Amino acid sequence: LPRPALPSRASFPSVHPVHPRSTPKPPHSSSSMASFGSLGKLGGLLKKPTERDRKIVEDNSGQNAHANESKITKSDAQWEEKLGKTTFNVMRKHQMEPPFKGKYHDFKGDKGIFCCTACDYELYDSAKFYNSGTGWPAFHECFPFQLDHKVENVGGQMKVRYFCWRCDSFVAEAHQSGHSANSRALKFVALDGASYSTKVKTLNAKQHAKK
Repeated sequence: LPRPALPSRASFPSVHPVHPRSTPKPPHSSSSMASFGSLGKLGGLLKKPTERDRKIVEDNSGQNAHANESKITKSDAQWEEKLGKTTFNVMRKHQMEPPFKGKYHDFKGDKGIFCCTACDYELYDSAKFYNSGTGWPAFHECFPFQLDHKVENVGGQMKVRYFCWRCDSFVAEAHQSGHSANSRALKFVALDGASYSTKVKTLNAKQHAKK
């Protein structure tokens, strides 16, 4: 019997390699950072970005938000001398402190600002604090542009982590409803009504900074 004719090469559908979509860097980023658009693909480990997050981080680089500010850099030896061994390991070696052990995990204080322990940079509004039940102080959001975000491999899991803009010290990890922070990375400064309102208004105004 005659052998059936094989289809010609041209009759097969062409297959093109699929290339990953390029991802733009967020503001103040390094090659290790990823945009909010790409973070959503990593699933439940990461906080789903809110519309406010997208507006602040992607639509606005915030370069002018730091126009009159400068970075702080120190050697590891200098940071360890300033912070002490335990806090140094948390903030400079990117370690999470044990849950339910930190000073602020069940914070019930007055109105005020949570600042970076390492450099006193204002990070969180006390009004954004909430009890997440995780054992770490939690905040719905930080002040605009006060923290950078990076994606790091932590025990085999990719996690979004937050770092002080001014000194690049580790502060918090992403949580489903906000940020889970290290108490050792924070210093609470209580403010009276008028001073508190003025400070919060000034810091929140950074979200309007333009490229």
